[in-house]
Amino acid sequence: MNKNSLEWIKIRGNTGYWFSPSSMAFFGTRVNWNTLTEIPSGYLFVSSDQDYSGVAWNGERRYTVRLVNRDYGIQEIGEYNQFGSLKEAKKALADYVAEHNTKKEFKFYFLTGNRVFVTAANLEQAEQLLAEGKYEFQEAETRLEGVY
Repeated sequence: MNKNSLEWIKIRGNTGYWFSPSSMAFFGTRVNWNTLTEIPSGYLFVSSDQDYSGVAWNGERRYTVRLVNRDYGIQEIGEYNQFGSLKEAKKALADYVAEHNTKKEFKFYFLTGNRVFVTAANLEQAEQLLAEGKYEFQEAETRLEGVY
């Protein structure tokens, strides 16, 4: 998702000063807009901060996985500026989703072309259904659309 997606517009409108230009400039904050991931309790995303004075983290940019909680605003998942790279933070976000998300669904069509869905509860079950050769993915219906 990009910065101007409906989700981000709602989040920025409901979180007060956090996304204000002055707050982001003060902390040297950047948001990785495309990391927004919906989970049952809100949305996860990755941001980074940099102390331009060089006092904190020797001036290096550091990354944080954050939760936009519907009740409590923006919180850190793990420690503030815990990660030294965007790649590490994205992996932590994915690991968090995998560990805390038990409602993922994988949808399949019958090979006969009928518009009937078969749902798998997890990736292992989805792979088993594919291995049996009775089902196939259809791109428009199999994308994982966040968390259900």
